[in-house]
Order: sequence, then C-alpha cells, then structure tokens
Amino acid sequence: MRAHHLQAQQAKRRVALLSRAWSALSEAAVGDGLDERTVFALLPAFWESRVRRTVYQQDAELSPQQAVRDIREMCRLKWLVPQGQARGRYYVAGPAMRPIVESVRQSTSPYTKPYRQ
Repeated sequence: MRAHHLQAQQAKRRVALLSRAWSALSEAAVGDGLDERTVFALLPAFWESRVRRTVYQQDAELSPQQAVRDIREMCRLKWLVPQGQARGRYYVAGPAMRPIVESVRQSTSPYTKPYRQ
C-alpha cells in the first residue's frame, strides 16, 4: 500500500507543479509583453523538453508566420534559446526562465509517509 500512496502523491505533485508553472509562466510572459498563448511553448521548456516551432504552432493553433514571430520574440527576451540549425532547430529554456523554475520547484513539499516502518 505504501507504494500506491507514494504514486498518488507523485501524481498530485505533478498536477500541482503544472498548475503553478502555468500560472507563473503566464504572469511573467504577459509582464514581458508576450501573449498568454506563448505559455504553450514555455511550459515544455520549463520541463526541460525541446520546443519545436511546429508543435508550438499546433498546440496554440497558430499560423506558421505567427509561431515564428512568437518564438523569435521569446528568444529575443531570453525565454528560449535556439539550438541547432534549419530543420533540426529546437529551443530550450533560456536564462529568463531560471527564476521561475527555481521558485516553482522550491514550493514543493516533501512526500508524507502514511505508514509506519
């Protein structure tokens, strides 16, 4: 049973982190003059995943030109950093995201132990 409780706590923590990350990224992005839709690109970078223009375009339901403009602006503001060239290009979290990542991740509490050893 202990494993089930830990697994439930992990799932609950992931949902809570996702919610806090979305809120913090949205607030900070809008504060920097970005549209709230850019969180669709910033959230995967927050989780240390690669961000690709085509995926962002589909997730945010944008035209290719708008997705390119958004990503270019996020790079200019240091939210994202480009990696690779041409068709292999992807983006990772930039220095502007570090304070948010640290604040959201520090807000987690340790797992509780529901059973005595």
